[in-house]
Amino acid sequence: MLDIESIKSTENDLSSWSFFFLRLSGSLYYYRKVNFSKCFSQNLREFTNLLRDSLSYSRNFFIIYVLSLLFTH
Repeated sequence: MLDIESIKSTENDLSSWSFFFLRLSGSLYYYRKVNFSKCFSQNLREFTNLLRDSLSYSRNFFIIYVLSLLFTH
């Protein structure tokens, strides 16, 4: 025997998922059409800044590590 409540909840889940994917595809379309070049250049600049900062942190950490090895042995 079929449970009517489980069928209704499944329909609600499917409709909410389809609405979610529809909204996601719409936002991706807007991002691609309108803001792609601006957002891409801004994200690339932020990524290179983050990469540069992480490299300087790792270089400083390496220098401190080598100095600590020199002074402890």
